[in-house]
Amino acid sequence: MNISCDITKFLSHLSIERSCSPKTIYDYNKELSKLNKFFSQKNTDSLDSVTTSLLREYLYYTKESRKLSQSSISKVIAIIKSFFNYLEEEEIILKNPSRKIKVPKKINRIPQIISKVEFFVIP
Repeated sequence: MNISCDITKFLSHLSIERSCSPKTIYDYNKELSKLNKFFSQKNTDSLDSVTTSLLREYLYYTKESRKLSQSSISKVIAIIKSFFNYLEEEEIILKNPSRKIKVPKKINRIPQIISKVEFFVIP
């Protein structure tokens, strides 16, 4: 079976069984289509041949080519992990290559404190 069919099944699962919003389905479809295109460029036509290192290569490529922020990369990782977890649960794949991929820790920015003068100035 090809990867596109598995993506379609996964998106149906999200829509029907998990009641995800159309926006979520759209975002997942968009990202997984990019992942599928990357796999095609790497001559990977089977999900069983996807490795953790290939997923890491995709994430590096994605971050560099699309100039994504850390939070956007975290979203991409979450989509990929969700997809591969589904494939494993449905026994479409035997080994989940996304297990060893960790979501980067969120950077907590320190809020800027405004002065009393700035607080009372009306724009």
